[in-house]
Amino acid sequence: MKRGVLVLFAALMVGTVALGEGGSLSGSFGIDADFLYDGTAWSFSGGVNLSLSFAGVGVRSRTEFSLAGFEAEKLDFLFTLEDVFLIRNGLVFDPCFSRYELELAGSMFQNGCCAGGFDWRTIFVYGNLASPCQTPDYTIGFVFGTGLTWYLDECCTYFEIRNYLSFGVGGLYYLVDDNYLTWIYPVPGIFFEEDLLTISLKAPAFLGEALLFFDVGGFQWVRFTGTVTLADVFTLGGRVTFVSPFVFSTGDLIFGVGFDGFSARSITTFDLVGFLSEELRFELESNGFKGFMWLYFDVFGVIDITTGLEVSW
Repeated sequence: MKRGVLVLFAALMVGTVALGEGGSLSGSFGIDADFLYDGTAWSFSGGVNLSLSFAGVGVRSRTEFSLAGFEAEKLDFLFTLEDVFLIRNGLVFDPCFSRYELELAGSMFQNGCCAGGFDWRTIFVYGNLASPCQTPDYTIGFVFGTGLTWYLDECCTYFEIRNYLSFGVGGLYYLVDDNYLTWIYPVPGIFFEEDLLTISLKAPAFLGEALLFFDVGGFQWVRFTGTVTLADVFTLGGRVTFVSPFVFSTGDLIFGVGFDGFSARSITTFDLVGFLSEELRFELESNGFKGFMWLYFDVFGVIDITTGLEVSW
């Protein structure tokens, strides 16, 4: 109840400021559900997402639940200045207080229609390693991110190199995995934990990218990705992953199609033996409405279904 009051209070504060300044309030409301099969039975989890913002000030909330009831509450309070500076304060309850995050990010030397130049990102994490609502075991961690972008034309072909370095924090890949349900997590100690380097060449109809991942044991894996877009509708590509000491691990075939707000993407994964898994993503977006469904299955059948709806204004 207290957490719900906190979300409502934050939303009302943002709305009051908006009305007082004569501005417009923007935001979104969404709900999603995930059905996961562990080999013996299906489990269910879901979430309710709310965001409100005005004049660079905003609040985001995600309430997670399962068949057993309330699971977690995630709150973010944000302040942005002309899209070049960000302050984010984040709180997580699961269901007791478990994590606080302070994120500072900025960019400079932007060019043309695409964000670029130099940017930086720092995330401070104060988290609980103990089980939920048990005797807390707090630790701290840091993530440092930097990026450089070089434009090859006026807009928008550019070369980008970006690096994430963490101390006392794991899961750096979750910052770039294109899944809003995943996030970094604290680990014991404040020593070096992970390093993720991304190198990419991006153009309106082409993407070439390399990801290199290191941890305390040194080089762990590298992934190369290449995609092309044909007639602004079809996307074709592939990626290949090698693990230490540069041994083939998996390959992916990527196919996508998109038109009039509808998009579909298929990623077929295989290894040296053969077919390994398939990921399908369907999304429909129009006039502030968005619906999506993600399907994931392996050789035994469907093992994960995620679906949701979102309305924005």
